[in-house]
Amino acid sequence: MQTEDAAAAKEKAYAAMQEALKNLEAAKDAASPEKIAVIDDDIAAFQEIYDMVVTEAAKWRKPLPAMQANVDAAQAKYDEAHNRTSGLQAELNKAIDDGASNETIKQLRSEIMSAERREKSCEDDLHRCQRRLESQENGFSISKVRQRKPTSMRT
Repeated sequence: MQTEDAAAAKEKAYAAMQEALKNLEAAKDAASPEKIAVIDDDIAAFQEIYDMVVTEAAKWRKPLPAMQANVDAAQAKYDEAHNRTSGLQAELNKAIDDGASNETIKQLRSEIMSAERREKSCEDDLHRCQRRLESQENGFSISKVRQRKPTSMRT
């Protein structure tokens, strides 16, 4: 979803740039040679900024598939650990209902505690992977581009 939002934002920025270029071209037709040179510089600066935005966005998107695979793998490990904990809890409940020995019940409780620790560890890993992915998806900001002003812009 965020990748689609980024693509939509890119398209919107591109459309705005195209509109600005169209306006500059129209102004160029009615301007003096000196003004034309300034406008040509501005067009080149806009193109440079656009190229930089596209390049930077591609860098940020490149690791996303691998990061999503890490999230998926962490989710699978968490699901497995959770299922193990649930299975052991069901086994303990059945053992209690069946009147199993104290030793059996003690052993199952010990296994449940271990399984719960494993489940918590897997959950923490999953959240870490998700945060990294979200950070990468949200990492590129247009404000980084705005910090760099083209030197050829003149009034």
